[in-house]
Amino acid sequence: MMQLHLPTELRLGAGVLADWLPRGDQVLLVVSGALDGAVRDELAERWKAAGRRVSIVIKPSGEPESAAIDEAASRISMSPDVVAAVGGGSTLDFAKGLAVVLRSRVSVAEHEFGASPVESVIPLELAPSTAGSGSEVTPYAVINNTATRRKFTLSHPGLQPAVARVDVNLLRSLGGESLLAPALDAFTHCLEAVLNREGPGLIEPLAMAGLRIAWKNLEAVGATPGGTVPPPPSAGLLEDLARLSVYGGLSIAHRRTGLIHTLSVAFAPFTDAAHGTLNAALLPFALEHNLPGYGGLLARIWTRMTRQAVNSDADALERLSGWTSSLRGHVAWKEGRTVVPIVTRVLQDKGLPSVSHGRISQEALAPLVERIIHET
Repeated sequence: MMQLHLPTELRLGAGVLADWLPRGDQVLLVVSGALDGAVRDELAERWKAAGRRVSIVIKPSGEPESAAIDEAASRISMSPDVVAAVGGGSTLDFAKGLAVVLRSRVSVAEHEFGASPVESVIPLELAPSTAGSGSEVTPYAVINNTATRRKFTLSHPGLQPAVARVDVNLLRSLGGESLLAPALDAFTHCLEAVLNREGPGLIEPLAMAGLRIAWKNLEAVGATPGGTVPPPPSAGLLEDLARLSVYGGLSIAHRRTGLIHTLSVAFAPFTDAAHGTLNAALLPFALEHNLPGYGGLLARIWTRMTRQAVNSDADALERLSGWTSSLRGHVAWKEGRTVVPIVTRVLQDKGLPSVSHGRISQEALAPLVERIIHET
């Protein structure tokens, strides 16, 4: 019988950090600057009491920058047996970048587009403090090239964490955009997995479960229609969002992202909007570009996700676009969006044509990008 391979040891629930003891004598602990210092100190002291040598790196605010990763690596004197991290997706990806650089001893940007292939990675144990990126269960890390302002993805089996501890207690202080944008990202991970032209394969049940979690919960995460702030999220909502994050991460670990994410990476330098918010803004354009090739697939996904029947892919697109538009916040754009460099960046994703239902070429993408520029 075929089985889904899940190489990460996953612990999910309230309090699963309480017995966390990394597997190694020398531990590099990477944390977000926003993380409660008591959580960081309690982990470090407990690990030291158990005989571990612990060195702490506090990640700079913002997305993981290649220059910051290289600078942090240059200051680390230990040779870690394991890189542990607690924080949001950007912190987990920063830790993954360090796990690569400390092993390869070359600048992380030299690994962009496989220029210097990643050959080995220090083992990773990760604990997310937000619910969305799924980095705790994927073999990827998204890094900003500080020199070019271009996002790139590190990919290697060693970037799949050995251990993921998803403690919903870490999510209790979050609300509003801090919960919604990552959840929209996780929703898009699940959606693009089941839309994959190669088929979702064995990950389909988890991806569909993630879509149903999103449909059930996301309207309860953001602001209400009257503009009021919703009450603090319940424990049940937080656990659902944590599961959505994990399901989304596992989805793209087994079936990669598609046009929505590739467009999001290409447009990212021109906005400060959160990644999940940008995904939601670009979703209608990407799905419409692929619409002629779906052959009823989008309609089936919508019906399975919502239990609402639709007559066609076009009907499903209209409803899905309306739902995500009602959830996401405003995307403010910077100057400088032009068609050719954005299309060029999309075309650098060499794996996209194999998973996309629409044409991926200069001629097909140019009008799509021009429309996005003029309509958003």
